[in-house]
Amino acid sequence: MQESLVYENRTKIAVAFILGWLIPGAGHIYLKKTARGVIFFLCIMALFSMGIFLQGALVGLDFADFFGFLKWFAEVGSGLVYLVAVGAGIGAGEITSFTYDYGNIFLYTAGLLNMLIMLDTFDISVGRKN
Repeated sequence: MQESLVYENRTKIAVAFILGWLIPGAGHIYLKKTARGVIFFLCIMALFSMGIFLQGALVGLDFADFFGFLKWFAEVGSGLVYLVAVGAGIGAGEITSFTYDYGNIFLYTAGLLNMLIMLDTFDISVGRKN
């Protein structure tokens, strides 16, 4: 029975999932879980902002180094905020700053947490969770 629900709501699932990546919490708002979506948005934006404030560096895609790729993957999970920040030249990072490593951890955590939130959006859209 759950398989038929998934096939009937493919578009809804895809839209919620993509919205959830682009704008953290937007997938939940699309699924009419507004309070949850707003809280998720504020949490991800707070983590990302703190990462930038603490002089964390936004990394670009680098296939030469496996860990560089993992860093990029973690940060790009933040969605549009990452793309806008990179496009605007924000997040160059200051490696000599005492808070540089903490800033990076905040940036990675923002992206990875948003990926978990996207999975929550998927679970709600297929009916596994309310």
